[in-house]
Formats: sequence, C-alpha cells, structure tokens
Amino acid sequence: MDMGTISLAHSYILCTDDKLAAPICRHQLQLNRSLSTQHSNHRKQLRIMFSLQFLLLALVVMNLALNSHGQTILNAPDTDIQCGDSDLTPSALLSAAQSCLSHILSGTTVGRDNYPHAYKDYEGITFPSGCSGHYYEYPVLNDDNDPYATGPPGAIRVIVGGVDIEKGTGAYCGVITHEGARAHNGFVSCQVEDQPDAPEGRRSERLLDLEPKVREREL
Repeated sequence: MDMGTISLAHSYILCTDDKLAAPICRHQLQLNRSLSTQHSNHRKQLRIMFSLQFLLLALVVMNLALNSHGQTILNAPDTDIQCGDSDLTPSALLSAAQSCLSHILSGTTVGRDNYPHAYKDYEGITFPSGCSGHYYEYPVLNDDNDPYATGPPGAIRVIVGGVDIEKGTGAYCGVITHEGARAHNGFVSCQVEDQPDAPEGRRSERLLDLEPKVREREL
C-alpha cells in the first residue's frame, strides 16, 4: 500500500492493529499531521496578508478622500500680480496657496527649509482681516500645474493665513518677495499689475478690494 495515500484515520487504525507497520505508520501519521498544520498555517498567513492589503488600500482611499475634499482657499486670487520681474497668474498663485494649505492640514513639509513655515511679518505688512492668526509662507513657481516640491524655492512667497483645521479652510493673503527688499532676507509686498507700488512694510496688494468680499474656490 502506498503510505502517501493513507489518511489520518487509516494510519491510526493501522498503527494500532499492525505492530510490524507501527513505526512506519506512526512516522506517516506525524508527517500527515505536520503537512496538515503547514497547510493550515499557510492559509492563515494568506488570510492575514489579504486582510493587511485590504486595510492598506482602505487607508490610501481614505487619505485621498481627506486630501481632496473640504479644503477651501478663501479670497482666491483673481488678478495677475507683478512681483519683481515676474508676472504671476491667478492660477499659479492659487496652486501655491492650495499646496500650502494641503501641507498645513496634513502636517507635512517640503524642501530643505520645511515649507510651509511660519511667516513672522517682521516687515509690518498689513494683510486683509480674513487673514488674521498665524501666517504661513510658501514658494510660488510661475507654473499653474506644478507647485513647489523641492529644490531652490526662489524669491517669491504666497502667504496663507486664517487657517481653520476643522473646516479645512485658509485664506489667500497676498504675495511677497525677497527681490527689492532692503534688509537681508527681508520681504516687500507684490502689487497688482498696472498699479503703483505700495511703500515697503505697508499694505498688501489686495487689502482694499478683498475686505468687502469673500471668494471661495474649492481645491
């Protein structure tokens, strides 16, 4: 009889009834039990692996949902901004503000200088009332679809303030640049195109026309 085909029950009977075959039978019985245990453990490992994969997928989907829903930039820019030698479009400014807010809400930073980080407003620039609270600065690249991620940040920063973590909102406060600043690493505010430059350390480019209205644009 082929011992590889003996079932556990038959092995038990043979081992108890046939003393001659008992040693072989007991070995086969132990082998069968070992194989059965291995198969059982393998099935458990597969179930655990699939469960972990499902959990990971659920976490990824949840994270994407949180990052794509409920984040709102208030006072969204709607005019081109002259910032030093750069002409910045509203979409480039909004892209930078959205990226800034996204990092604030998720608690992440990018680049060597860990953007977004706090802007202390040492220059005394006045921002719209909706921008009260902590200010954050974030590099602006003049590219509508490619917000800053790493490398040299350039001279221009978007300012986001009035962040409400629970509501997922933050306000676009204005744009500043190192270019033209008197102090080392200082800033001056940037201006709406075709408008006179404001004195350094005074009003931001959108203070007068933003206070009467609040514009929202979903990320």
